[in-house]
Parts: sequence; structure tokens; C-alpha cells
Amino acid sequence: MPDPLNPSASAFDAGEAACTVASLAAFSALLQAHAPAAPLPFVPEVVVHQATALVPVWGALDELLGAGSAGSPAPFWAIPWVGGQALARFLLSAPERVAGKATLDFAAGSGAAGIAALQAGASSVLATELDAMAVAVMAHNAALNGLSVGTEGLLPSLENVVGVFGPWQVVLAGDVCYERGPAGVIFQWLRDLAADRLVLLADPGRAFLPADGLLALARYTVPAHLDTEGVSTRETTVYQVLPR
Repeated sequence: MPDPLNPSASAFDAGEAACTVASLAAFSALLQAHAPAAPLPFVPEVVVHQATALVPVWGALDELLGAGSAGSPAPFWAIPWVGGQALARFLLSAPERVAGKATLDFAAGSGAAGIAALQAGASSVLATELDAMAVAVMAHNAALNGLSVGTEGLLPSLENVVGVFGPWQVVLAGDVCYERGPAGVIFQWLRDLAADRLVLLADPGRAFLPADGLLALARYTVPAHLDTEGVSTRETTVYQVLPR
């Protein structure tokens, strides 16, 4: 297993290719100082870089990237979101759902759900995000868990896959229903995908979670981050998305 504090350069390549980070050393130092590696609060089998507070790591990113007045995107990859934690717990509790299957971890954040999918036996995981820093961190997180980065392990990607019908047999989506416009488009795509594959959605009752097209599979009380949730726990449900 790779040294948790010093992921290999090859593990970083997948994220670095899409990310304007000054240097691997500087980025690794930022992670160690502001988002150290630690087990997920609800899924200790999965270790990821996570911050105790959002603002310090955000400021450090601005300084590292030279973002200036424009600012860098909020580092939501540093927060252990309840949806991702719930999906990770569910997959490790029911590995038959994903074992041997090509998987998409959509809006993956830190990649926690995708990492758990690989631990549960998934054949591969494409982990997509729109934030290049998240893509870089996912490669680090894969290394923390002794997983390969690439087409036969965890493949972090900046690809926008909404509307795409890829070769995935399982699709994971956590915390994607918090904005009206995107939530509607994403959910209809997920329902279309569900016609011929397993689609799992984890949600703590976000405002734009649809009222139908969902089958509840499990419900958990998940530790939450005060910076994003304002409470210490959230009741989070793992659903199977039903086809239209």
C-alpha cells in the first residue's frame, strides 16, 4: 500500500493532467496542512483527504493557484458529503450490487463512493467532476486506499457525462439535487440510464429531490460537516432510481 502521506507521482498524473497546480510537492503540502488524510466518519474503511474547516483550505488554494480576486472554486472535495458517505456504506454492506461491474461515480467529489465500489469488487470506476482540483485529489485518495489510478482502477475525469449513455453497469450519484435546474436535468438522465442498469442516488432530503421515480433501499444517520450542513448529522437515504 502506498504511503498515505506521499502518494506516488503516477497516482497524481490523472488529476495533474487537468489541473494547473504549481507543483506536486506544493499541492501535497497543502493537503497535509489543510486537508489531511483520515478515515471517513461514517465509513472508516475509506480514507480520503478532508478538511475540518472549509475556509482555510480555500484560502490556501487561492494562494497556491494565484487565483487573486477571482478566487478558486470552493473546495467541496475536502468535505465528506453525506450522500457520498451513504453510498460508500451501502456498497460495502451490499457488495453484490457492484462486484465485477463497470461503475460511474458521478459528481464524485473526493471519490469516496467510487473508492468504496472498488473495495466492494467493482471492475473499474470512472469518477467524474467539473472541478479540476477534485480530479487531482481523487487520484491522491485512490493511492491512500491502495488502489490503482486508470482504466482498471479509479479513473478521475473532468468529462461532463450528463446525457451520455456510457458502458457503465452501475451509476452512483450522491448529493446532486440541491439546485433546481441541474437537479431536473440530471435526474431525467439518471432515469433514462436506469432502463438498463442499476442507478443509485443518495440524498439527505435536498430541496429538489424528486417526489417519484425512486425506491428507498437504505436509510442512515450520517455524520455531517457543519460548514456545509449546519448540523452534526443528516438522515440520508440511498435510493434506486427507477426508469421512466
